[in-house]
Amino acid sequence: MEGAYHVLFTGALLVFTVLIGVMLARSVIGPRITDRILSINMIGTMVICCIVILSQLLGEDYLADVALIYALISFVSVLIFATVYIPANPGRHFHEHHIEYTRQDLGKTGDSSRQAADRMKRWKRRAGVFRQKVRTFFRSFAGRSVSKDGSENEESLEGGDGK
Repeated sequence: MEGAYHVLFTGALLVFTVLIGVMLARSVIGPRITDRILSINMIGTMVICCIVILSQLLGEDYLADVALIYALISFVSVLIFATVYIPANPGRHFHEHHIEYTRQDLGKTGDSSRQAADRMKRWKRRAGVFRQKVRTFFRSFAGRSVSKDGSENEESLEGGDGK
């Protein structure tokens, strides 16, 4: 029975090796960024399966711990790739693009310079609100809170009364 498991695990490793090669080719070919991200995710999942199979095949229990750590790293990396490369709202563009568009095409849009200046002020104000939200989000991890007027308040990590 032990020999049958050895053949089964070896065959599974060979199948996963071929599939990892196919997914590697898919990640290079693309054509879209989502195809590449999904293929990288699949490669990570198959590597985790290979590590678990090797753990059983070799009888080394620590490899299961390595597979768990690799699963966490793979999950976080796919989240980061998706956050960076896939837009949250595809219908909207970044404000820098709109500001540059406004600067380049003032004469083409038919807007007066006053309307174009108002549009740029709106985009800059929105960018400032976004920057403030990002600062508030990251400062909440550091134990600081930010009030509406932008001033910072130190808070103790124990619960606020400082004891």
